[in-house]
Amino acid sequence: MNILKWFTIREQDGYQKIIKSCKWAKADGYKWLWIDTCCIDKRSSVELSEKCYMYLNNINEPAFPTKQDSKRFGSSNGWPEWFSRGWTLQELIAPRKVKFFNNKWVSIGTKENWASLLEAIT
Repeated sequence: MNILKWFTIREQDGYQKIIKSCKWAKADGYKWLWIDTCCIDKRSSVELSEKCYMYLNNINEPAFPTKQDSKRFGSSNGWPEWFSRGWTLQELIAPRKVKFFNNKWVSIGTKENWASLLEAIT
């Protein structure tokens, strides 16, 4: 692989999602991490005790959105597009800990912090 192609790949959102997720997981004391490709087995107490990192790619503010905004999120019922994905409820329900990040990988809250709002959205 030539060096230019390698740098181009490293700049893509999907690659950065992997890199940033790994950095946060390491900072939180985890040795392993999976990204979007595996579903959570609710029969597994190990998987239920893990933390999920939710990357909200269309949030650029340093805070979780607290009101529906059809102008910003018109294609997803006024909320960040993550909430319109198929796995969203499973990702919210199964793990005990969920940490949300904006598109700059700044932490914007946890499932515990936003429980009532998340209930209203979903």
